[in-house]
Order: sequence, then C-alpha cells, then structure tokens
Amino acid sequence: MLAHSQSISFTPIVVFSPAFARTITKLYVVGGAGPDFYWNKQAMVLDLNIPWSSTAPAWTQLESGPTQYNFPAAFSYDEQTLYTFHITQSNSPLQYNVQSNKWQDSPVKFQNAAIDGIGAVTDPRTGLIYLAGGYREARNVPFLKFMDVYDPVTQSIGKYDLPDPSESFPIRRYYRNVWSKHRSSILYWGGSNQTALDPGVILNGVTEFLPDSMAWMPMTTQGTGPKLKTDHCMAANDDGTKLAIYGGNNTDGTYDGELWVLDLISSTWAQGLAGLPRAQAACAIAGDQFLIWGGRQNPNTVASSEMIIYDFKTSAYVKQYTPPAFYKDLKPPPPLTRTKAPWDTDIPTANRKSGVGAAVGGAVGGVVLLGAIAGFIIFRKRQSRIKERAGYRDNIRQSQHGESAGSNGRWGEVGGGDKISIEDSRESVDEDEVLERTLKAFEEEQQELDRQRQFLEQQHQQETNHASCLAEEKSEQTAYRDDDRAKIFPIPPIPRFSSPSMSTVASSGEKVGDRRTVQSIPGPFGRYYTGDDDDTDVGARRQSELTQDMIEPLYDPNPE
Repeated sequence: MLAHSQSISFTPIVVFSPAFARTITKLYVVGGAGPDFYWNKQAMVLDLNIPWSSTAPAWTQLESGPTQYNFPAAFSYDEQTLYTFHITQSNSPLQYNVQSNKWQDSPVKFQNAAIDGIGAVTDPRTGLIYLAGGYREARNVPFLKFMDVYDPVTQSIGKYDLPDPSESFPIRRYYRNVWSKHRSSILYWGGSNQTALDPGVILNGVTEFLPDSMAWMPMTTQGTGPKLKTDHCMAANDDGTKLAIYGGNNTDGTYDGELWVLDLISSTWAQGLAGLPRAQAACAIAGDQFLIWGGRQNPNTVASSEMIIYDFKTSAYVKQYTPPAFYKDLKPPPPLTRTKAPWDTDIPTANRKSGVGAAVGGAVGGVVLLGAIAGFIIFRKRQSRIKERAGYRDNIRQSQHGESAGSNGRWGEVGGGDKISIEDSRESVDEDEVLERTLKAFEEEQQELDRQRQFLEQQHQQETNHASCLAEEKSEQTAYRDDDRAKIFPIPPIPRFSSPSMSTVASSGEKVGDRRTVQSIPGPFGRYYTGDDDDTDVGARRQSELTQDMIEPLYDPNPE
C-alpha cells in the first residue's frame, strides 16, 4: 500500500547518473542530473508487477531524496530499506524507508564517504552490501584499493584489502556490478582507472567475487565480448543465469547503444540488436525484458523519457512491458536478525581492523592445537617403535631357544622373528601419513598466521593514511568555503578514460536567478564545464586548480 505522500501517475524529469536499485517487483531511481546538468533530488519507483507502455511507464513519485548524482544504491535483505552511498553532504549512507516514505541518515559513518565511481550490490542471502574500489574525487588521489562491506542489520562496516590488480581485480571506477543468483557471486565488468596519478589499464573481462570465501577470480568466458567502456548499464535476470550490458561511454568518448548478453551457464558472450545510444542510464531485467531508462544519448544531450524495452524472447525492441506471471505471487523476505556481523563487531568500527585481531587469535589457537596433536602422534610413534623393537628382541630370543611363531601367530612364517608383522607395518604407514598431514596443516596454519599479521599491519597503516587524507581534505574544503554554498553547483560530464591536457580554460558562464550556470569548454578529450562564483578570488582559484590538476573538471565537492 502506498504512503499518503506518494504521487501516482508521475512524469519524472529525465536524468543521467542516478542511483538505482531493484527489489523483487520494483525498480527505485533516485537523484541524478537533469537536462540542465544540475543535480536532482527526485525519487521514484517503477512498478514491475503491472503492464505499461514504453511511453508511459508506471512511475510513482516518492519523497525527495539526496541532491546527488553518480552514486550507488542497494536494498536491505527484507527490501524495506534503500541505502544510497557517496552522499556529498554526509559521511553516512542516506536510507529510505519504503513503509514510511521517509529519508534519514544511517547511524554508521564511512571513513571515505566521498568515493566516486563506486558500485554497491547486496548479497540477498546475507543482506551484506559490498562496495569495492572507486576513488576520492575531491583530491584526485590514486584509486582506493579496498572494499567496504556494510551490514545494515548490525549497522557496522568491515573493510578488506582488494587483491593485487594484476591477479584478479584491477582497481577501477565507473564499473558496473550485479549479483548472480545462479553463481552465488558478484560479477564486475568495465570501468576505468586511467588518470594522471594512476595510469593503469583495466583488463577487458568479467571479474567474479565469491562472498562465501572472500575470493576474487577472473571469469573465463567464450566468444567475443563487448569492448571496454564505462557508464554502461548492466543487469542480471531473476535467476542469475543471464547478464546483459547496454550502451556505455567508449574509450574515444563516444556513446553507443550496443547490447551484449553473457550466458552465465555456458559462460558465452552473444551480441544482441543495437538500440539508441545511452550512457549513465538506469536499468533492470524483469522476466524476459531488459528495461533501460534515462541517461545521456551524447555528452551534451539527456535522453528522452521513453523507456527502452528489449525482449529476449523475440530479440527485438518492443513498446509494451509485460510482467512475468510469477511476479504476482512474490513477496519480500522477512527481516534478518543477528547480533554480530561476520567480522568482529565488538570493537567500534573506527578502531577495528576488520576482525583481524580475532582471526589472528584464532590462528594462534589453531597452531597451538595442531602442535599438541603433532606432539601426541610423535610420542605414539616412538612408543610403537619401542614395542616393535621389544617384540623383535623377544622373537630373537625365542629363535635362539628353538621356538618359532606359529603360522597363525602375530609374526609371519617366513624369516622367523626378523621382520615385523604386516599389521604393524600398516599401522606405521598410517601413522606416518597422519603425521605428515598434520605437520602440513601445522605449516599452513603458520603461513596463515603470518599473512594475517601482515594484513593487520597493512590495515592499520591504511586506516592511518585514510584518516590523514580526510583531515587534509576537510582543511582544504574549509579554505575555500563561501557564503553562497547552498546553491547547487553544476556537475561536469566527466571524461572517463582520458585526462585533459594543459589548455586555456574559458571564463565561467552567466548567472541566472540564484543558480550557477555552466560554460562549455571544448578540449581535446570532449567538453568540460565550469561555473561562476560570487567570490572572484574563489572562482579564480578554482579555475586555476582546474587547469593545473589536469585530472578532471573541478566542481563544488561538498554542497550543503
């Protein structure tokens, strides 16, 4: 049942780079930037349980959300709370309650809230939300090499280092990620990490993350797949057997409408029928239909309001959305209850080292236990050998007195008493194998302990560096605060793959009303935007920074 403040028959402003997240039968879209290239705070939900046409999707307006663009969103396990991250005005995720139609700050705070180009995805089995990589836009520092894991149930955050970029997960931004029910994993594709400070290259392949083992690995696929890009839209179908990619921003700055489908059973790529160019759109797969809305059709033009609908059964674009029949019987799961996150939540997040202390303690205990077991086995083998030698001496004495063991006795017939029995031989071999396995496990536990100690040291150093960067960033932001900060500063169309060279920056545009307008600046890698400012000194400083940083166009990093 809709809350009284929700508006039905809503015609939204078309935006690009919104946050969007899916429940079983609904698609939520929040924020983004509109045709005027200003941040937008509209929030709406698309009903996937009823039919509608591409020109009149079943949107319902919700209470206005954060004034933000280019930020991720994910749902809670029970689908009753939508979380949005990378909120410029807050270090906490902003959460939307579906039942009350209200927004509020989450009680937790991220150490690196101002992370750009990052994705968020929920593991529907545990309710944990994973956010990997990205970069701190305000300072244009190298990309972040860790993954935050947010537990909405216990309101805590775990932080984990990403693997070596050359091995499985190249550090990146503006990638896309989806959950695959079929594979019980998170799949990542696309993105960029080419900046003046981190000129790395993203390998054009799917990366898979397995939450159960916290393991990263490249996914082996068959056939020719899409060329590398950013700002594409990517979604998985209901059972997680299909991944679809639409549109995107190519390395040369052009947008396309290519459609690619990865069969997650056979791991085979196939290209579908291309459609209208789109980048930075919202999308979802409902049944056999791929839905794409909003975005930009080129760097300077926002897309039309019509929904793009691709039907996988007919391999064609259609004008009518038809909900799957089984949707009508689906219900959200019940709320999760747990007192602890998978990591150690007894220590406050700010001081916690991602549960490493507890893990190291557990490893130490395991090493001690294995050592005791190994010692016991060694003692037992020694006792066994003593008995064998004693039996051998007794048998020799029996032979010397003319006595021999019977054919059914403990010792074999051949050779009298000069050999141990087959039974004793097998016992000795078994004990050797057990000892070998135990000692091998003992060695592995020692190696794991060393790795976790190293991780603890790296985690401590990383958190120290992050705290230092945040303090420095806060100081820099305070240095150029102005009284006109409440005005929304226009956002630039960020070039994803290339960095602007030293070039002349045009003067800022005119002021209209109480908002800043944008001035387009042609350059070798596309068009960049700057804005005016009442404080000419501040405006000059920002223009100078835009020219000197040579990374990306600078815009107000923290509007209030």
